[in-house]
Amino acid sequence: MIYTAGTPVSGLGGSSYDQSARAAGLRWISPDKPGYGGSDYHPKRNLTSWGDDIAALAGHLGLDRFALAAESGGGPWTLAAALGLAGRVTAVALIAAAGAPLGSAERSGQQPSLDQAAVAVPAQRYHDARAPVARRP
Repeated sequence: MIYTAGTPVSGLGGSSYDQSARAAGLRWISPDKPGYGGSDYHPKRNLTSWGDDIAALAGHLGLDRFALAAESGGGPWTLAAALGLAGRVTAVALIAAAGAPLGSAERSGQQPSLDQAAVAVPAQRYHDARAPVARRP
């Protein structure tokens, strides 16, 4: 089982599952995402490149097929990896996983979000919380 920790957690976050995984006969592997823990930051990285990292790790460990797991903000990373490695991934487990923001096509027919609704309201009808209410002289 290759686990992707949530955001902003390094691969050490997966250690909390190690004992239970061992008891179930699973090998629990928890690498750092790019820029987390001991991993180098790569500004041009994206979700789909995480699958390349997982493939390299699995190859290094001699794993032809493997399962993936993720928690919270690690969910989108793991789903992207599972898509790119579909022939090698046997299962995907998501633990309270976050999803990627929806685009307009996915939102078609849905109620507008609060952010969208706020944009539709004329500016004089609401206060921007980022703007100061009063200034001291």
